[in-house]
Amino acid sequence: GTSHQHMADMLRSLERTGSQVNLATLVGHNTIREKVMGKSQSAPNKEQLEQMRLMVDDAMREGALGLSTGLEYAPGVFAKPSEVIELAKVAARWKGVYATHLRNEGVDLTSSLNEAVSIARQAGLPLHISHLKIACKRDWGRMPQVLARLSNARAELPGLTYDVYAYDSSASSIDLLLPAEFRGSLGRARSILDDRQRRVLLVRGMVAQLHETGFSDYSYARVTWARDLTMAGRSIPELILPDAERRNLDWIGEVVLDHRLIPQIQAILYLYSHGGAQFIYRVMSIDDMVTVLSDEYTCIGSDSAVRGQDNIYSHPRGLGNFETVLVHLVRDQKRLTLESALRKMTSVPAL
Repeated sequence: GTSHQHMADMLRSLERTGSQVNLATLVGHNTIREKVMGKSQSAPNKEQLEQMRLMVDDAMREGALGLSTGLEYAPGVFAKPSEVIELAKVAARWKGVYATHLRNEGVDLTSSLNEAVSIARQAGLPLHISHLKIACKRDWGRMPQVLARLSNARAELPGLTYDVYAYDSSASSIDLLLPAEFRGSLGRARSILDDRQRRVLLVRGMVAQLHETGFSDYSYARVTWARDLTMAGRSIPELILPDAERRNLDWIGEVVLDHRLIPQIQAILYLYSHGGAQFIYRVMSIDDMVTVLSDEYTCIGSDSAVRGQDNIYSHPRGLGNFETVLVHLVRDQKRLTLESALRKMTSVPAL
């Protein structure tokens, strides 16, 4: 859902300086929405929607290959399907694709898949689902049903594809630990926590979201970056707060009944109010991942940004994704043939 704002400038720069890899880009809905509407959670008015349409049109004219959304993240999380459809229609006029990070990869996966299919069908362009997964412990093992739903949709969307990376852990920001209405609010974290009504809504929403996904606590989340670098590499239950900071969050005990969760939520809200954090989330099943990987319409992607050598706790998929497929899944475990793996790394994404 994010991209360079000015496609022509980026591509001209690459023409001048060169690149170590081949590059193709989509235009990001989050980038465009934030440029036009800032942090607003409202639907765009006619003028704002037209401005976003023009920005998508410019990006497609300048070389973007389609529209990308990240509907689990702010500000895309606040967009209604009708808004996305209108922007996707612009990409469709240029014969572009619609690539989406689903609105919800956990308890609402089915409705999020239906939303993605509906957007692509109404806009009239091919659909690609980014890193298809079931990020909900309660629903692990249901990937065959998910793929069957997508196979049925292929009758109306023949270009429907998806990608996957070869790990049972995702990587993202602290936002995914928060209810949808609080995502993108790091800049307002302290004012939210100072407001009794809003902080109670925040914490209750966090606990409800945790239980809905089938996890008993936050041990599945491990810090990869925080302003306090001593926290990197630790899971949420392993985080120890300064005494003064912990006392400031003692009010959580009035909201949360499960005493095991109180120090964990204190740690999350401490990070939330101190610049945020990045996490590795162990929320998937290896068997589900292999099921997706074996599907005819899957290609292999890393879903990783460029990382420097100082990112010692960043997700290993940025460097080891293709090696993991070839060494572990093909050679050692024989869960995928070499021919199939190479096809998913080369000709499938190229098409």
